[in-house]
Amino acid sequence: MEKIDIKKRRMMKYFIEAARDIIDSDGIEEVTIRKVASKAGYNSSTLYNYFDNLEHLIFFAVFHYFHDYTNDIGNKIKFTKNSMERFLIIWESFCLHSFRHPKIYKTMFFGDFNKSIDESIKAYYRIFPDETTHLTEETKKMVESGDIYLRNRLLLDTCAKEGYINEKYINELNEIILLTYESVINRYINNKLDGSPEEVTYKFMTYLKRIIEGSLIEP
Repeated sequence: MEKIDIKKRRMMKYFIEAARDIIDSDGIEEVTIRKVASKAGYNSSTLYNYFDNLEHLIFFAVFHYFHDYTNDIGNKIKFTKNSMERFLIIWESFCLHSFRHPKIYKTMFFGDFNKSIDESIKAYYRIFPDETTHLTEETKKMVESGDIYLRNRLLLDTCAKEGYINEKYINELNEIILLTYESVINRYINNKLDGSPEEVTYKFMTYLKRIIEGSLIEP
């Protein structure tokens, strides 16, 4: 996917947009290779010329839902005063958007897609270059790192470098935070956690602050 010629980019867009239409109208669980190919006006074998499998296609189809979040944080982090404030605002915004579309965000970050996510995100932006225009350089770097564990680790590293958290706890903190988030979003999807996206975000942020509390360095 290092280079995508015009024809390939056009064909991929047909299939991605067909998958998006199905997700918007029927839900992500209703997306199949046959339905997408039929909606795009091609057969299933043609679709496999451009995508490895259903998970590969779905990743591209759902990624545009990420843009409301990147717009949000791009605006908010401009006004942060330090890395800890930025860390909490990024998480709060991420939770709010992900709990509005929990199945889609779970697919993006905890799904069965096993190709290089970073390379696939770059390929996505080569197919839809207009969708990068709103991104700041800082936000673009973060978005292009599709591994949620790596992204959170980078944020924690910055907090440690600026003297907010103890560096020796970073690995444990990263693991606990992401396991907690994954548990919350799974419970929300399975209707085991009640509340609006705003209410569930508040609940997770309470957990997050409690998790990092014991690792903060006293001023």
